[in-house]
Amino acid sequence: MPTSRSQAGQDLFVRLLTDFSPTGYFVDIGCNRPMFHNNTCELEQLGWTGLLIDCDAAMLQECKRQRKASIVLADMRTVSLRDIFTAYDVPALIDYVSFDVDMANDLALPTFPFDTHRFRIMTFEHDAYYNGPALRDKSRQIIQAAGYALLCRDVKHENNPYEDWYVDANLFAAETLDRFRLDNAEYTKI
Repeated sequence: MPTSRSQAGQDLFVRLLTDFSPTGYFVDIGCNRPMFHNNTCELEQLGWTGLLIDCDAAMLQECKRQRKASIVLADMRTVSLRDIFTAYDVPALIDYVSFDVDMANDLALPTFPFDTHRFRIMTFEHDAYYNGPALRDKSRQIIQAAGYALLCRDVKHENNPYEDWYVDANLFAAETLDRFRLDNAEYTKI
């Protein structure tokens, strides 16, 4: 069984969907720790490249010491993802977006440049078990309106629904997506 450093197997989910691709590009929005419970560390160790974004300068210093990806110190309540993507020359097709900026998710998501950038896979932490359904529902409207399919709805960790996992369904075979489709289940079932 491949290893996972994510809290709920997000990196393994990405690896399975991309057929264990040794290369790819990620954007880790709200990366936090460089390795423990990090959704992109394992991908980077396999050869992927990308961008780590967080508002915690001390945590980013740790990332700088332990990771190879580009580092961006940014408060997602005040900085636009469009501006970051432009400044760091993020490719138009991103293989994986990990979106986890907690209380700033509702401010950061509308700044995602859906008109110039597409992603293959996104895991979006909404914490509905704790914050209620408002952010989850709003994020679903925005992401699905941009043309993405909600593949795994209300992914649970320790029985708490806290994430939605999206894909660009045009970039995957239907039978692949059917294997992973799941609603309101513990991440270990995916």
